[in-house]
Amino acid sequence: MRVPENEDRRVALDIATHAFEVLRTANQQYKGVDFFAIEARLPADGLSATENWCGDYQNLCAGYGLRPTGCGETHAVQGVQHSDPGAIRCVSEYDSDPYINNVLSCSSSVAVAEVANLAFSAGATSFRSFGFLRCDTGDCKRGIRESFGSLYNTYDAFPGDGSGGRIVYTVCATSVDIHVDACLANPCDAQATCTDKPAPALDATCTCNTGYTGDGLTSGTGCADIDACLANPCDARATCTDNPAPALDATCTCNTGYTGDGLSSGTGCTDIDACLANPCDAQATCTDKPAPALDATCTCNTGYTGDGLSSGTGCAVLSSSATHAFEVLRTANQTYKGVDFFAIEARLPADGLSATENWCRDYQNLCAGYGLRPTGCGENNAVQGGTGSDPVYIRCVSEYDSDPYINNVLGCLPSVGVFVVANLAFSAGATVDRSFGFYRCYAENCRRGIGGSYWSLHRTTAAFPGDGSGDRIVYTVCAGSAVFFFIYAPSVLK
Repeated sequence: MRVPENEDRRVALDIATHAFEVLRTANQQYKGVDFFAIEARLPADGLSATENWCGDYQNLCAGYGLRPTGCGETHAVQGVQHSDPGAIRCVSEYDSDPYINNVLSCSSSVAVAEVANLAFSAGATSFRSFGFLRCDTGDCKRGIRESFGSLYNTYDAFPGDGSGGRIVYTVCATSVDIHVDACLANPCDAQATCTDKPAPALDATCTCNTGYTGDGLTSGTGCADIDACLANPCDARATCTDNPAPALDATCTCNTGYTGDGLSSGTGCTDIDACLANPCDAQATCTDKPAPALDATCTCNTGYTGDGLSSGTGCAVLSSSATHAFEVLRTANQTYKGVDFFAIEARLPADGLSATENWCRDYQNLCAGYGLRPTGCGENNAVQGGTGSDPVYIRCVSEYDSDPYINNVLGCLPSVGVFVVANLAFSAGATVDRSFGFYRCYAENCRRGIGGSYWSLHRTTAAFPGDGSGDRIVYTVCAGSAVFFFIYAPSVLK
């Protein structure tokens, strides 16, 4: 960094980059010449901050508005008797000041040590005191030991075995008559405020700005945003997002299915009651689904049938038109795996034909007669978006009002689950091949003949085999518990 002769030599510290850790400074006159003495520590790795130690020495002095020095005019000025290109290059390339009356000689370490000891009264030796000697490219290196020929001499401060204390002494030409603002060297983090310490201090105080924490130093922990979420300001059902500094708080957002300000010190987060939007028919009971669900379950009241939704089929009054061909023999409420069912033992008609257009409708009407809904495959298969959802299962819900919300306890070949429920309810008689719930409800599966309805009312093969030898006894379940028995007499019993 060459400073032209006609420019201000008080170079700002923000461009004065070097690897010296300055420990002490003092103005000192030596043989009638003013110098600025510096005691400093070399870095542990011995590497310069710039491209070489010659540049670092130049920058060290420039930080005080001064110039480095070493060989005087008898060696470092072109055309004199002992001029040396290496010494001259210290002037031309690194702004060394040769006009010092040659008081340091051209192996300046001994004289620099004398200046330093006059300034600091102790510590300096010629093997840890330097000024410029030669500044050829082979002398100016990044490693301090490789720069022996330029910054002469630092041998004892940084010997090859690593035992040196790294303390060195040097001088800059002339003296400093102003206090150097340490903040000009940018010692502070970008998010900190720098305050220069009054002389004789050489450093500054770095204070992190509002919303940040740390020591504020670029060489330390710097300044990090204070994470307001660490104080747990949010409700357990809310997501916390730290607001960037200078803000000191956080934003609490209630999770899906909850409403409120999200704050643990405020209204917190409560489940959104989907029933407040009145999604159900006037003759249905609304039950809010727990968050994160955003909807509700609508269940038609006793004596009504339908999906219960005000936007769907609603709830219609059961009438004698809700016929079926089952001859009911026994009924019982039965809980299975925590889910309530209404178990039915019934006899199929001798001709195997449904009373309505198909057996799927007869099964729907059988349960509707008790104010309940048929069931079978659960929500995993019979609800859109379930892990195994398929239109063939979903149609049992949409077309025949099957209740899928039974925690999947019957499985999606429901005959096995129905057989277990029936035996719990009646203690005898039920087998897998005479126990049914809804399985598949496409038109080709829902027939008037019970044999052709094998895949919808799965399954009844033992009760009504092809050779007519069966006893026609079957078992099934409706979702929920019945609080009454028949509210009508089936119009067709076979």
